[in-house]
Amino acid sequence: MVVPLYIAETAPASTRGALTTIYQLMITFGIFVATAVNCIIIKTVDNSNSLEWRLALGMQIIPAVLLVGLVSLIPFSPRWLAEKGRHDEGLEVIAKLRGLTSSDQAAIDEYNLIRAGSDADKAIGDASWGELFRGPNGRRMIIAIVNQSLQQLTGINVILYYSADIFKAMGFASADTIIAFPLANSFVNFLATFPGMWAVDRFGRKPLLVWGGLGMAIGHAGVYTFLTLSKSGPQSLAWGAIISVYIFLVCFASTWGPVVWSYQAEIFPLRLRARGTGIATMTNWTWNAIIAYAFPQVFSALNKEPTVYWIFFSFCMIMFGWAWAFVPETKGKTLEEISEVFGDKPAADSENVTVVKK
Repeated sequence: MVVPLYIAETAPASTRGALTTIYQLMITFGIFVATAVNCIIIKTVDNSNSLEWRLALGMQIIPAVLLVGLVSLIPFSPRWLAEKGRHDEGLEVIAKLRGLTSSDQAAIDEYNLIRAGSDADKAIGDASWGELFRGPNGRRMIIAIVNQSLQQLTGINVILYYSADIFKAMGFASADTIIAFPLANSFVNFLATFPGMWAVDRFGRKPLLVWGGLGMAIGHAGVYTFLTLSKSGPQSLAWGAIISVYIFLVCFASTWGPVVWSYQAEIFPLRLRARGTGIATMTNWTWNAIIAYAFPQVFSALNKEPTVYWIFFSFCMIMFGWAWAFVPETKGKTLEEISEVFGDKPAADSENVTVVKK
């Protein structure tokens, strides 16, 4: 929850989308590394005892220790410092993040705008949970919740969690389904995040969400079509379904995968940002859990027929329409300017705010 929020609060407006999507890039990299490590364990460790799963879980201590050590090196968010009234520190942090000194006018002007937004929030009073569901904030909250829900309803984690079962149902050999295809899935998912990082600040959030939904729908339709044809024709047609899975993965990883996290982290006002981001993130993992639990049962109930892909196709088409009609663009705007996109009153003029300097 905190990582995309922190990146959004420290990044310049012109590259905020790309920097925030690094969050998703590192998730996909972690998935790929974990998949590769698990494949090695499956191939080399005796499965007759508990060593396999103990080793897989125990190795996660390594990144956890690195996280504990490295997190001490990052500065506080300048917007959090402004909220706490620590303006000297806030100016120094924003200057350092921009490669400037605290006496540079560009750094002063940017921090003035941040402070003006923070002061405007303070003038409203303490934040409450109820505010997240009223007025412009309610609109933000609905967009964030729906975006995170639809991201999971694409079927992405079905592909990642149950790829071995899915490919086995396509008729491929057990060795391939357990090792090769899951590894290829996670690698494609990782690589395809890079185009999204490049495109999000060039074309905007909305176009990626719109056309990403359509692209994923095409991928699911392809899986259904080729699997259906392979049942009455040559089994080699199932390779068309594999290619369609990768079309889906590329479209997801370059659009809805990273952009939803980037968008969520930038739309809420400072005083509500942590709470709004928290609820949206909880929505994502709630749907993740529901789908992870339900899919094996639904898949079995459908006799492992490709009909299940029409369900995901339908949600992807809903995503296409939803993003087209209801998701406003935020590209290139500061976090304070985004508030005006959602109908908030503009913050106090930054020229009227005096930065306290040493």
